[in-house]
Amino acid sequence: IWIAATCTWGKYDNPAIPSMAEEMVWAPEGGGIISLAASRPTFSFDNLFFVEDFVKNLFNNVDEKKHSRILGDAFNEALSGDTNDQKYHLFGDVALRLADPENVVRVETITSASSDTLKALSKVSLNAAITDSTGQILSNFNGKALIRVYDAVDSVFNTIINRRYIYQGGTIFKGVVSVTNGLIEDAGFIVPKSIKYKNTRTGRLSIYAWSDEGDAAGFENDLLFFGTASEVVDAEGPGIDFSFAEQPDFFDGDYVQQQSELVVELVDENGINLTGEVGHRIELIIDDNIRKDVTEFFVYDVNSFTSGKLRYALPTLSNGTHSLKISAWDNLNNYSESQLSFTTASASNLMLDRVINYPNPFSDETTFTFQYQSPNGIGEATIKIYTVYGRLIREIRDTARAGFNKIAWDGRDEDGDLVANGVYLYKVVVDDGEKTLEKIEKLAITR
Repeated sequence: IWIAATCTWGKYDNPAIPSMAEEMVWAPEGGGIISLAASRPTFSFDNLFFVEDFVKNLFNNVDEKKHSRILGDAFNEALSGDTNDQKYHLFGDVALRLADPENVVRVETITSASSDTLKALSKVSLNAAITDSTGQILSNFNGKALIRVYDAVDSVFNTIINRRYIYQGGTIFKGVVSVTNGLIEDAGFIVPKSIKYKNTRTGRLSIYAWSDEGDAAGFENDLLFFGTASEVVDAEGPGIDFSFAEQPDFFDGDYVQQQSELVVELVDENGINLTGEVGHRIELIIDDNIRKDVTEFFVYDVNSFTSGKLRYALPTLSNGTHSLKISAWDNLNNYSESQLSFTTASASNLMLDRVINYPNPFSDETTFTFQYQSPNGIGEATIKIYTVYGRLIREIRDTARAGFNKIAWDGRDEDGDLVANGVYLYKVVVDDGEKTLEKIEKLAITR
């Protein structure tokens, strides 16, 4: 749900200019299931009271299955009749409810080795159960659960309207764990050194679980973070490894498509700092110019608190060679950075480049590799191997995909016999259905 308590965000009565509220509902990718917005100028305090009433109505008077209210009902009951409220409209299907789970994640224990107060650098263990609305454990529930742990809440004072706002603390942990027979057992995480150390305010734990049997949700709002556990001896930052979703075998300097999805794997025995505090963020720098905080995109691997990945779609860049640097911190605030270079090419350009085979020379098997780019995304690749006198001895066919490709050869001819020692020529041919490219290289066999 998108709520815009501001002026004219939902001005829908000009057919030539769609409102943002309409655009959000129409968006083919992302957007929202429904928008709440005003069609004319409104007043800030009246907006505040109206939105507060709407949200309260949404979660009050739930039915016996603990569903939230129908959106249209919550909206109608929030209308007070004054002229400010009359400017608000719901865009979308007003008969919908929020997709809140029927089942519950009940947190059983949250403990560290030191005490119930969670200290910086301590290892925390979490146990929970998936239950129905009566509290009965669902022993047939087998799936996964996403766990999010947040630092103590903080506040900021707005001097213009003389009001203090409470906001959620930084992320301490975000990862997926297994759910077996309705139980989450010994899910762990390490509390970072960068917590706020405020024992008068509490942090939050939220869990969402899903399986073929349904889904469930639960939370705790009373986590206390304060103090520091025994100092851990560790002076090394996280290990950093790069790849691209379309090219898991990426090598430094390879070609990638525009707007490729970068995949960064981070590993550290003491976990990754996800608090997002200034100076301790996971940061992406492109061409020493574009800087982006990508901390929010990191998720720990299943059942791990030491390794995880972030995925981030790169912006459109000019064709050519670019540099990329990732920096990250572990939970002890040890720093690491790593960088790579890559070359972008427009998908409209057909390209065959960097044709090599390795090992070369070889005795048993070699692998042909090449970079490929095509407007059609994929094509047909053919490897033709010749003697130096031009006789074709083997032909291998495979699919060529955009980016890095590799095709293996066992050193045998079309009859299955091992070919003799010596120098051979090979031709790599790619065809995207409209155009064909080819390159010729040499290889040697020594046995």
